[in-house]
Amino acid sequence: MTRSSAIGLVLLAVLLTVFAQLAFRAQVGTMPALPADLGGRLVFVLKVLTSPLVIAALVAAGIVAVCWTMALTALPLSVAYPMLSLTFPLVVVGAHYFFGELVDWRTFAGLFLILAGITVMNVRG
Repeated sequence: MTRSSAIGLVLLAVLLTVFAQLAFRAQVGTMPALPADLGGRLVFVLKVLTSPLVIAALVAAGIVAVCWTMALTALPLSVAYPMLSLTFPLVVVGAHYFFGELVDWRTFAGLFLILAGITVMNVRG
């Protein structure tokens, strides 16, 4: 496998991870409050795990595992793993866009630091 193909697989893993996180959030946002009793909590969890969105998220997570495994055959872990940090800004942007979650200057500053760190770690002299 070429380096560029492996990077493509890592980026696919990033996008599928973002989808999974947003899907979980979307599903949980439609559910009632978590019950106080153990039986109610078990029913709640079963409803969440059997919803189409969560099933799709779990399938995406399985595909992520395959992509990750294949990518690591061609990329050092020290290069591939920091790329997964791209999920942070993408999830924040998605949460803001789809769910109206707050994004303020501190959020942007943190995301900038994450992206700067990824850039520094992946620039080879």
